[in-house]
Amino acid sequence: MFRINWMIISLIIIALAGSTAALVEYQRINVLNDRLGCASFWLDKAKGLHAVQMNEPSKFSGDTMRKLMDSVDRAYECATKGPSQGHPPEVSRSFGQHGDMLPHK
Repeated sequence: MFRINWMIISLIIIALAGSTAALVEYQRINVLNDRLGCASFWLDKAKGLHAVQMNEPSKFSGDTMRKLMDSVDRAYECATKGPSQGHPPEVSRSFGQHGDMLPHK
């Protein structure tokens, strides 16, 4: 009787540990997707501004250069900072909903 109970308890503990590990990895993947989506948005914006600079240099002003640098800085923030920083305002509700990423061990 004791041996059967011990086996059941062991299986329950293994199942709980496995489901916890799966949940943590799911959250990590969602955080990475948030960061990549944010960085992609800002890099696309910077790419468009850079195309204007290359194709029509006369239309590229100091203000446009600041916008280009701001877009690159925000993409960097998205990739390196917490999920709530640097995200575009129109999609801020979807980014960062999973919290910050736990350190990988």
